[in-house]
Amino acid sequence: MEENKLEIFKDYQGVRLEERREADLVAGTSYGLDVKILLETADWGNFRPKHELQVIGSYEVGDITDSSSCVSFSASDILEAIFIFFIRDWLEASGYKGDVKNDEEIKLHLAKNINFKTAYLSGVGLNFLYVKGYIENGEPNFSDRFIAINGHTTKYGAYQADVANGIKLVGLIPEKMLPFVKGFENYHNAQDITQEMVDLATECKKYFFIDWEWVNKIDIMEKLEEAPLQATVLFANGDGILKPEGRENHAIMIFKANKNISASIDDSYIQETKEYGWEYFHNLLKYSITDLNITIMDTKQFIADNDLVWVQNSDTGQFGRILQQQLRPIVSTDRGALALLDDKVRGSQLLKGGKKVPAKLTNEEWKQLEGKPI
Repeated sequence: MEENKLEIFKDYQGVRLEERREADLVAGTSYGLDVKILLETADWGNFRPKHELQVIGSYEVGDITDSSSCVSFSASDILEAIFIFFIRDWLEASGYKGDVKNDEEIKLHLAKNINFKTAYLSGVGLNFLYVKGYIENGEPNFSDRFIAINGHTTKYGAYQADVANGIKLVGLIPEKMLPFVKGFENYHNAQDITQEMVDLATECKKYFFIDWEWVNKIDIMEKLEEAPLQATVLFANGDGILKPEGRENHAIMIFKANKNISASIDDSYIQETKEYGWEYFHNLLKYSITDLNITIMDTKQFIADNDLVWVQNSDTGQFGRILQQQLRPIVSTDRGALALLDDKVRGSQLLKGGKKVPAKLTNEEWKQLEGKPI
């Protein structure tokens, strides 16, 4: 049997299916997170983290340990992918010209640019990740085991909401602090979590706030612009578009989708990349990461206060208008149009902090509000 075709145990159950809870956030409703577009391509393929398996051992020898922690592994993959995007965006914006996987070069550059911020990541936040050992070869690597234990994973798997809330409330630690161990009971032994680990996870929450929300499938393409998505599937291997029939037993990361046709997924088993048919993945969940060293706007209130106002990015010169509940950038090279836009901005004012101010936004504010161009 080919290595990437190895099957899981027949009675495998890695995800426990659930109804949405009354207190849960749902994207696209008044009880959802603020929209924060990161990738207009909605393709996270270039930001996928190192492939890690939720199993260790040998199928042939029969000493395999399956952690049943697909919900935690896929959540960790998603968070790592978002951070990889943040880090590479920060490096490019701060003028870094070296290898994005050379930790020593990056740390030297970081020391000179510790106060530099993008809309998503601060030098202070990135420095914390480096100093505390979260980053290896330019990419974060979180302990899946720590997430699984705090997400109340059992031999029947875990609820997506329990894992997500465990991440939100407890925090994250580096993989090397609590790595994979053989034996299901050993892997999930909460007694292995030390006070040092708890303290570091708590400290991490002081730098980064992680939240989550459910996503309706109709919104998948828009939400993939904000983050990769977690979903549940019935496990299957193979090439082409997979359409396994039956109750879902596995959680994966969706990093790209072809609307109404299929989704490209990242799996925590040996065959990493697969394609699932549109009707064969369910229970979509999105994570959001906020660097607490960056001033965060109340974007919903700001948009409501400044509907139809013409604005300009004071750092880049870009013009835009607040329209249809988002900031819509205006792309033009026509000098006459740019002159008219300049007049519009000069005649406009923004309501910020209860005061009328010139219609100028910093690039940090712009990125928090930005939607699709007009």
